[in-house]
Amino acid sequence: MENKGAIRFFAIVLALVVVYQLSFTFFAYKVEKDAVKFSQGDPVQERRYLDSIAEEEVYNFLWLRSYTYKECSEKTINLGLDLKGGMNVILEISVADVITSNAAPHYLKDPIFTQTMNLAKQKKTDSQADFVDLFAESFQEVSPGGQMAQFFMTPETRGVIDLTTSNQEVLDFLKLEAESAIDNSFNVLRNRIDRFGVVQPNIQRLERQGRILIELPGVKDPERVTKLLTGTANLEFWTTYNNTELIGYLQEANTLLSELLYEGELNVEATSETAATETQEEEISLFENTDSTGEIGLFEGADSTGLDLGEEQMRRENPLFTVLTPFLDNEMRPVSGSIIGVAALKDTAIVNSYLARQQVKVLFPVDTRFFWSHKPMENNPSFIELYALKSTREGGAAMGGKYVTNANMAYGQFGNEAEVHFSMNAEGAKRWANLTRENTGKQVAILLDGFVVSAPNVTGEIKGGASTITGNFTPAEATDLSNILKSGKMDAKARVESSEVIGPSLGQASINAGLNSFLIAFLVILGYMIFYYSRRAGLVADLALVANMFFLIGVLASLQAVLTLPGIAGIILTIGMSVDANVLIYERIREELAAGKGIKLAVADGYKNAYSAIIDANVTTLLTGVILYLFGTGPIKGFATTLVIGILTSLFSAIFITRLIYEYMLKNNIKLTFDTNLTRNAFKNTNIDFIGSKKKFYILSSAIILFGIGSLFVRGLNQGVDFTGGRNYVVQFPTEVQTGEIRTILGAEFGEVPTVITFGQKNTVRITTKYMIDNEENNVDSIIKTKMFDGLKPYLPENASQEQFINSDDFIKSAHKVGPTIADDIKFAAALAIFFSLLIIFIYILIRFRNWQYGLGALVALIHDVLIVLGLFSIFHDILPFSLEIDQAFIAAILTVVGYSINDTVIVFDRIREYKNLFRKRSNKVNMNYALNSTLSRTFTTSLSTFVVVLAIFIFGGEVIRGFTFALLVGIIVGTYSSLFIATPIAYDTMKEKGEPAIEAGASKKK
Repeated sequence: MENKGAIRFFAIVLALVVVYQLSFTFFAYKVEKDAVKFSQGDPVQERRYLDSIAEEEVYNFLWLRSYTYKECSEKTINLGLDLKGGMNVILEISVADVITSNAAPHYLKDPIFTQTMNLAKQKKTDSQADFVDLFAESFQEVSPGGQMAQFFMTPETRGVIDLTTSNQEVLDFLKLEAESAIDNSFNVLRNRIDRFGVVQPNIQRLERQGRILIELPGVKDPERVTKLLTGTANLEFWTTYNNTELIGYLQEANTLLSELLYEGELNVEATSETAATETQEEEISLFENTDSTGEIGLFEGADSTGLDLGEEQMRRENPLFTVLTPFLDNEMRPVSGSIIGVAALKDTAIVNSYLARQQVKVLFPVDTRFFWSHKPMENNPSFIELYALKSTREGGAAMGGKYVTNANMAYGQFGNEAEVHFSMNAEGAKRWANLTRENTGKQVAILLDGFVVSAPNVTGEIKGGASTITGNFTPAEATDLSNILKSGKMDAKARVESSEVIGPSLGQASINAGLNSFLIAFLVILGYMIFYYSRRAGLVADLALVANMFFLIGVLASLQAVLTLPGIAGIILTIGMSVDANVLIYERIREELAAGKGIKLAVADGYKNAYSAIIDANVTTLLTGVILYLFGTGPIKGFATTLVIGILTSLFSAIFITRLIYEYMLKNNIKLTFDTNLTRNAFKNTNIDFIGSKKKFYILSSAIILFGIGSLFVRGLNQGVDFTGGRNYVVQFPTEVQTGEIRTILGAEFGEVPTVITFGQKNTVRITTKYMIDNEENNVDSIIKTKMFDGLKPYLPENASQEQFINSDDFIKSAHKVGPTIADDIKFAAALAIFFSLLIIFIYILIRFRNWQYGLGALVALIHDVLIVLGLFSIFHDILPFSLEIDQAFIAAILTVVGYSINDTVIVFDRIREYKNLFRKRSNKVNMNYALNSTLSRTFTTSLSTFVVVLAIFIFGGEVIRGFTFALLVGIIVGTYSSLFIATPIAYDTMKEKGEPAIEAGASKKK
């Protein structure tokens, strides 16, 4: 072995570097363990402890350099959210909002502008293009040859855009504005997260324009986080109407709506969701939360409308007052103030649709605007108040919030009510003084992102710009509001495109499942190598596996990689696949020994002859891992990362570490054997005519594939929310439940039947629904969870509250949302990943073997494997007792199967190439049969070891990745089958036979 000294030196240096990198994780973990002990489970105290020690030295490396806790924590292996719980959100900054904000106000309702925006939004649902480009494309369709500059000529763009500005220059300007808005939003979000106090948050921009990934470990209140992240911090101050001024108009509106109902122009059966959709573009704010229960008793003896009439009659005679209770006192007189009515949360969208009708709007003063309160009523949380505000001549607020310079949470003078104190700059103080002076004796409403947070009575002019916002805030709400105001306003609205919330208990269960499957798989492989290849040879291979794990974890630590559950699966799969290199070397050594060579020469030739097959097999698998990394997202990227790194470290360990050990053992005359009494004659002298039997296997494969394709047309695939859009909720009950009953109950609540399957234990189900998936309001999750709580009450403990169900992980263990746009992107990326994987493997084999027939055989085998796996997932979904969803994890499994199958195929092709060079006069059939038979021992050993490893993950790895590992199990069987019975026969059928007549497969194999 050449360069032994260099290899030994590199191995020692690599080991020291790995120890150094892992030491940071050890010391950071030690500090975090102390923090948990100190905080006694309080996350706020834990955060404060870690913040207090962040700059303290906790690690002194050989007295050469000291590291603080903060420096150590930045160099650790981070656990993914699926292992420690938390929230993963992908936000999309609305570029449409940026375009609208840059347009001249008087053009916002221009038909050409509105048609262009609507068409661009429609195109965006099915396109990967930049929204500004879609806007330009739509403008040319709506107004061919039109001039875009007129829409964006404002005082702010004077000197930049005028009538001579070309459309391309306008587009360049809009792209710069969009990028600036996204950068600003990114910085604002980072500031908000920093102030939120999450340990080790992650925020990063994604490749697609406007998308931002945010990961928040340990978050237990996802609704609060969603509000914090999606609010634009648009603070406004509005003057108000008095309830006494508008009660008459409300009565007229109620009468008009009743007439429209009798004339058939009004549909009172419209659902809240439909009403919300119909009024999305209206100026009336829509409150996001709904509740199907509860009534408000404003007057004794009256129903929620305040009138003592039958329900059906009331709905027809008073359609508005059925859903909006006028704000009256006990003597039926309007209560003074800006609140004009109260509605049940579930009816807010219907109220919006009524008041947004053009016939109704003309009844009210032209400057009337209606806005909901930011939260339900304190004494009756099923109801919410509606305010009547007065707009300026321009149609907006009397004063904006851009003048606010600082804000902080404080307690009122009685010390029991949280409020927000804010201050303004000089210009704001002047405007605020004028506004309060002109409205003395009236209310001024304070709005945040379109919701009324406070409407205080003005007792006199307020000078200096310092004021207080009150609104029955909890301390957390007041803190969040002050943080939002301090962080600044976002230039565009942020919309949640995808989110996943995993409870800490489910995260801990994933850790346990991952560790259990890892340990079992590792021990099985260690034992199998000793059993099959003898104690000494087996121990050397085992030592290489241990070294591989050591190097792999160290490299992950040095990269500060995030370890996810699929990442652990990638490590375990690496164990199984890394055995292959050792198996190839050992099988070659056994062949050399069988040929009569001495042990030293056999070992040297065994390594030399195995290199080609090892490199080819691992390069093809490596290529699929790279494709996965490029096109995957989130956990799939973690899987690809560990797989790629694992392949590289396993090659180093199997080829170089083991060779150094054997050089030492041979130098010291230590006796070596590479088999045992039980395995010595295994697969010796096998004489299977693979090529001669090819037609039988063609028929078998064709039958399976056709049956699968038929199932694909008839039953289809169970596409997960990754591909269809929707929401998944994993819900755990105290006792066993029937999925059919849950499905029926929630179908009545949602108005559409969800998918409900058992998830692991019989008391846990996974609920999948598309209900309100197109609704972009922030609190849609709360709406859905409230409906789930209402329907699932009979199955929950008697003392379970709605608050507990929605905001804790006592029942909802995880929640996952994928918006339609993200789903389209995932499907597109998945198709590209599979296409490029097949293409790049075909090209590699074509180049490596200099023969297109080999590439074709491999490609047909890979397509064969993919079709069979897809067919089996179609046939058995809803039949097997675990989920067979087609999601991102399934695509990762398919690509892993592709990598594994091509690994097997390349080993056989490599041996065929060798035999064709050695035995040029033999026919292709004979050489191919020889190659298939001679590699059978390696095929069996590698396939069995990998299968056992994946089986351990399947059994012990937990429900989350059971479908993923099932695809791998099927793929290993099908991939092994296709490498023997499909790939080589296809290559044979497309080659021209050369040489002498075929020699039987059982003929002598001596070289």
